[in-house]
Amino acid sequence: MRISLTRAGGVTGLTMAATLDTATLPAEEARSLESLVTGLDWSALQERSAPPPGARDLFEYELSVELAPGRREQVSLSEPRLPAAARPLIDALMARATPRA
Repeated sequence: MRISLTRAGGVTGLTMAATLDTATLPAEEARSLESLVTGLDWSALQERSAPPPGARDLFEYELSVELAPGRREQVSLSEPRLPAAARPLIDALMARATPRA
């Protein structure tokens, strides 16, 4: 499973990104990430994707997951509407994120 996250926005505007392939991770870490991904309700995430009107300096996340060849999920989320169910995955990916120029 290939998982990508990009976080943009915030006061400084620094973009952070992480891309992981669970096939290259230690087994326990891979299982943990895969469990976080498969536990998400992707339809519900799509419904909560838009930032609130007039919002500024918010973190915006682009999350993309290749579940299997030809099967991909992608969603855009913003900080105030980030569902609690997505937070553990976002946090795990942000722990590995690096600045993007």
